[in-house]
Amino acid sequence: RCTLFFSSWKSKMDEFKASGTRPTDELSPPVAVAQSMMRLGEIMSTLDTSLMEDDARDSQIHAVVEVILTPLLQLCQAMAARALPPLEQRIFLANCVDALRAPLTPYAFAAPRVEQLVQLADAHVDAYTELAIAAVLRRCGLVERLRRLRERESDVPLSCVPGMDLESLSISMKNFYSMVFGGGMLTDVDPLSPPKAALIQNLRMRNHARAAVADAVAAAHDELYYAVLDPRNEYGADAPAAVGLRSPDKVALILKGRL
Repeated sequence: RCTLFFSSWKSKMDEFKASGTRPTDELSPPVAVAQSMMRLGEIMSTLDTSLMEDDARDSQIHAVVEVILTPLLQLCQAMAARALPPLEQRIFLANCVDALRAPLTPYAFAAPRVEQLVQLADAHVDAYTELAIAAVLRRCGLVERLRRLRERESDVPLSCVPGMDLESLSISMKNFYSMVFGGGMLTDVDPLSPPKAALIQNLRMRNHARAAVADAVAAAHDELYYAVLDPRNEYGADAPAAVGLRSPDKVALILKGRL
């Protein structure tokens, strides 16, 4: 049964590669993955109920992994690199790897391979998260302020750094607060929402990405908040009111609820 499956699967894979199919707008795994995983589930069920010795069964599992999963991973990576920008590549690959994991999960004898696939999918989500954090901070107008804060000389008051005077910082912070507290949304797209996060199909991974972005945005606010309050930065006693500083705890709470 495995031999027949491998032969049929290889023929379908060759056809799929030749078709030059691109990822869908939903960034779902390609048809080749979905079809292969359905058949793989049948193979795994057969192995699970077989009377083979453990060594023989492990050998069959290794064959399944090498002959099916590895080429599928390579196919998905090639599709992503050819057709998608970096952020969308990571979502697509996380979805593909998670789809490869699904039919193996119920079987204890496939646990090592499942763990490898979970780690690989999580790595793609982590890479997505870093890109999403940068995108959200750009939307908020905080990227440049954070860069100037982090790169300034330690003995230079922040208020003396070009672009970090009280008026400039106040504009950025008030714009950020308008987004956080709801008054600055001029479109249906939430500027604080991680880009395309809804397309991450695995709920655990999607929630992890959203929480990580919320934490990072809250941490960025914390840096600027405490920089304004730090007397060494020479913003003055009236600066918190001029900027309209809001409690970091409240900002963090709202971000976690929103994202």
